[in-house]
Amino acid sequence: MTLEELELLKQPDIYKYVKIYKDSDSKELALKISKNSMLPVRAIAEQVLCNKKAQKKLPSFINKNLLFDRVALEQSSSETTAKYKSSLISGNSIIDLTGGLGIDELSFINSFNKVVYCDLNKVTSEIFRYNISQLNISKVEVNNTESIEYLSKQDNNSFDWIYIDPSRRDANRRSVDLEYCAPNVYDNMELFFEKSKNVMIKVAPAYDLTEAVKRFPNLLEIQVVSVDGECKEVLLLLNRDRPNVNPKVFSVDLNSKNDKRFILSGDFSKESAREITELKSYFYEPDCSIIKSNLTPLLAEKFNLSFVNKLTPYLTGSELINDFPGRSFTVLDSLIYNEKLIKKYLKENVIVKANVSKRDFRLSVDEIRIKFKIKDGGEYYLFFTRDLNSKSIMIVCKKS
Repeated sequence: MTLEELELLKQPDIYKYVKIYKDSDSKELALKISKNSMLPVRAIAEQVLCNKKAQKKLPSFINKNLLFDRVALEQSSSETTAKYKSSLISGNSIIDLTGGLGIDELSFINSFNKVVYCDLNKVTSEIFRYNISQLNISKVEVNNTESIEYLSKQDNNSFDWIYIDPSRRDANRRSVDLEYCAPNVYDNMELFFEKSKNVMIKVAPAYDLTEAVKRFPNLLEIQVVSVDGECKEVLLLLNRDRPNVNPKVFSVDLNSKNDKRFILSGDFSKESAREITELKSYFYEPDCSIIKSNLTPLLAEKFNLSFVNKLTPYLTGSELINDFPGRSFTVLDSLIYNEKLIKKYLKENVIVKANVSKRDFRLSVDEIRIKFKIKDGGEYYLFFTRDLNSKSIMIVCKKS
């Protein structure tokens, strides 16, 4: 979106077309309104598309006549994760050094008396300024400025919290290393701790937690957050006055449709013993936040489950666990991996379609599908992994 398009979309007689064509796809919309050359067709089409995405990501804000930028919306926190973040921290003031679309600010206002927004992008800053006026929110200070420069001019201990969601400086670089992100949190940590004793950093789900412990001596907590079974955020909470502590790690499984959540915590460096056993009646795959947090052994202990093998998070047990944080299955069969035997089994049981997963197995999911001519989907779930004796196996399941 350009600033010119933004100014046009602020006008009610232009924005009304976003509502009129809310159920149209972008090509259909362009055809319908292209006859009116005065309308910003591209901008209206972008808003229609963004509103469709926001229905799931930001359900509380979808009927507030807000404006969005497509890229900023894709990169922003969801309403669910923003609410969770605001439940972790509170105080008099917080500054967000990477404001973007400002979704986190809309939750931080419930935990802080003063919220300061910074973003160098003029368009997203103006979109946020417009959106908070639509929502009648007054206690957010909006700054379209370079955040590190702004922060350096503030008095020491000016904020109770600093929040940062670093973005990749090079969109083509696939690395999630914070050295390649802006602002560079490694280089600016001394400045952060001059202005606040508390810092929260949002990093990519693929970020190495061991690297976090190594690079941040003041790390108190690691929060791995999933929503509806998909890992969305990893949050690092740091405290200036607590150096060289063993951080706690939390796995947080959130549900976007309600306030239901499952939280598990433990010491990051503590290694828990694994009890490995033969496959039992039920098969479990923990939520991705639990796997990422390396807390599967604690989960197994909590629910009296055992591991299927030494290297994967797959669990098994004799009892069906209702509301298990992850996926649960009834075991139908287990076969030692042998191509001829598996092909025969699939043919005899008329399994031509199945959901295939693998861990600690030499073939990829695509290679397995091709080899056994299995289409995606259906009621069967096939897990390719190893047993307690490290032999390759196929586990046949159905959802419990």
